[in-house]
Amino acid sequence: MVCKKIYLSPSNQVGNMYAVGNVSEKEVMEEIANHLREILINEYGCDTLIAPSSLGVRERPQDALDNNAEVYLALHSNAGGGRTASGAIAFYHPNDEDSRRLAANIVAELNKISQYPSNRIDPVRSGMEVFNNQGYYEIRVPNELGLIPVLVEIDFHDNPLTARYLIDNTYEIAQALARAIDSSFNLRNKRRYIMSFTRRKGKNRP
Repeated sequence: MVCKKIYLSPSNQVGNMYAVGNVSEKEVMEEIANHLREILINEYGCDTLIAPSSLGVRERPQDALDNNAEVYLALHSNAGGGRTASGAIAFYHPNDEDSRRLAANIVAELNKISQYPSNRIDPVRSGMEVFNNQGYYEIRVPNELGLIPVLVEIDFHDNPLTARYLIDNTYEIAQALARAIDSSFNLRNKRRYIMSFTRRKGKNRP
């Protein structure tokens, strides 16, 4: 399948400080977004954009649409778990099966690589059941604009253990997110394809 155009919206919450490392949610999510963009472009040939940091959450869905994006992926880390919570949570739009599948694959891939087992009971959730069923803005509005939205809370930044994990594993997290996108949309990894094609050519030589 031809790769979908992907819009990454990393958190711009500079006030959400991690339990360790003296870094903010904004800094870590932007680092993950930069890695993910490189992986999606270089390994999958996916046209991938990162929301300008100058744009707020309420401006980003329209920016994604204006740039002909098809998938809207909001990247966040979580808090409020009493310093012991761990595990990914992903929110989808209930009217979009692609959104639901991507959310489920993201949680599965992220939890595979984390050294801290998830203790989340319901890690794949509708993003339209919060705020009196108005839903998260980055779920509701992208869906209204015809995009496939997912908002992922990669892990908890108020738990010192998972905060350190997030800081130290931004590239590995980006790889897991790329695998989830790949499995959701049946993308062709360029590197795998080239190696496979080269092997096939070698076998066919006289």
